[in-house]
Amino acid sequence: MRILLIGPAESVHVARWATYLAEQRHDVTIFTEQPPVQPIGDVRVRTPPFRKLPRPVRLLVAAFVLRRLQAGLKPDAVHIHSVGSNSLMTALLRPGTLVVSPWGSDVLRPSSRLHRALAIRTLRRAAMILTTSRQMRDAITAALAPAPADVRVISWGVDSERFGPASPATRAAARKRWGLPPDATVLLSIRSSIEVFRTDQVVGAFLAAASVRADLHLVLLAGFTAIGRPATARATDYRRRVWSRARALPGRITIIDRPLSDVDVASLLASADAAVSIPASDQRSTSVLEALSCGLPVLATDIEPYRELRADGYAMDLIGEPIEPNLTAAMLRVVPSTARARAQASKAVRAAEDRRVQFASMERAVKGVADRHGPG
Repeated sequence: MRILLIGPAESVHVARWATYLAEQRHDVTIFTEQPPVQPIGDVRVRTPPFRKLPRPVRLLVAAFVLRRLQAGLKPDAVHIHSVGSNSLMTALLRPGTLVVSPWGSDVLRPSSRLHRALAIRTLRRAAMILTTSRQMRDAITAALAPAPADVRVISWGVDSERFGPASPATRAAARKRWGLPPDATVLLSIRSSIEVFRTDQVVGAFLAAASVRADLHLVLLAGFTAIGRPATARATDYRRRVWSRARALPGRITIIDRPLSDVDVASLLASADAAVSIPASDQRSTSVLEALSCGLPVLATDIEPYRELRADGYAMDLIGEPIEPNLTAAMLRVVPSTARARAQASKAVRAAEDRRVQFASMERAVKGVADRHGPG
């Protein structure tokens, strides 16, 4: 298939999916606002012109460029990742072969009424919508009412070969690599340090818990938004405030402020005793699945997609509102587990969420759209 993939190339979701498709000998072109940090396999990358223009103008220009690209490539399928700003870029595309993978905030917590309206328009034009949670499928179906597209639930899965329970030796080496105390109970905040993931509340909860338990240690990650995409003033201010607060407790909080490869993330998970993910909305998060595949309990918001994970037998410690004091209590409950216990805890997710199996299901879904509608 010839596939035109539209989305942020600095996102691991886009990069992994494009790499997989290229490995299956599909002809893949990515159209992205920002180029990837590193080359993505055997994949062509196109970016909009005129980067110095104001962003709304640049996105409108990109819509015309993307329409011409579609006409020239005649892709068998067009796969759109995220329907935030991409909704402007993709507004002029012919709709017949559109497959859309919305991100959680696009539908559940849009940044504005305009954001939501653009997202709904893009979803209405899709031939197929791929979600990762049943809640997102139901929310989209209700928002479109009646849904004109085929809406399916397919998890992005997890690389079960790379993300698995660590041996004691691997765990010790990982802690040494990242400068973490060898005997601490390590809590890893697995999401980017941005407002949507409520990192400020993670830090606040930890400061309270750390005053009670001297063995607790927190690790914070910058996340992909600090790698490829220029941060907004609001995002920069938020991160500065959160990290300033974290640095007020020296020796107890480690901040990882650099790009992370899959190898790096696996190493950090090997060092941890529990993972933390507390957004107010989400889908079936890859970061959460990676932590679960390593046998770690996840301290997580009590929201429907995470309830789905717990119902599937995964180790989710669900936390209700108000989130900060309840997260403090959950942190205080964490105790290091044995290698055997981590291996046992990881079995269910590793059996059900293997990434190549999930990607193959997505590939068949996209091919079904291409077969039904012909080249775009």
